[in-house]
Amino acid sequence: MRLDKKWELPADCPIEPKWFYQFEKMKNKFAWFLYEFACAYYNKITESRKKRVSRWVKEQSDMQLADYCSYYSKRLQKDLIELIEGISNDISCHVDYVYEYCHRTDKELNLDLVFLAQEAMVGLFEICNTCPVQCLDDPGGYCDFFDRYN
Repeated sequence: MRLDKKWELPADCPIEPKWFYQFEKMKNKFAWFLYEFACAYYNKITESRKKRVSRWVKEQSDMQLADYCSYYSKRLQKDLIELIEGISNDISCHVDYVYEYCHRTDKELNLDLVFLAQEAMVGLFEICNTCPVQCLDDPGGYCDFFDRYN
C-alpha cells in the first residue's frame, strides 16, 4: 500500500474511506488504519493464487468483496483496541469473523481467507513502522486523509 512518502488510494480497490466513519469526529487515525487494512486485505484476496480463493473471488462482484473486506476490518476493532491499550500482546485474525459474513464457504476457504488477513495485517504493520502518521500510536487523532480522499 504505502511504500513511499506520497501515499495514494489504491486505484483498483473499490473500498471507500467514507465507509469508515459516520460523523466528523470519527475521522480519526484508527478509522484510517481500518480503511488501509481493508484495502490491503482486498488486494491480498484478489491477488491470491490459491485455487479455492480465486474460484471464490470469481463468484463475487467487486463490491461484494469490498463489503466483506470492510466488514472484516471493522470486526477487528476490538482486537486492535486491546493491542493498543496493552491488554493483548498481539492481534490474531479470527476465522469466526469469516464465518459470520460468509455463510456458504467451507472450512478450507475460510482458513485461506484468515491467512490472507494475517498477511495483510503483517504487511500493514511493516508499513506503519516507517509511516510518520503513526495511526496506532495516536488512534484518536484527527486524520485529514479522509478530507483529502473522499
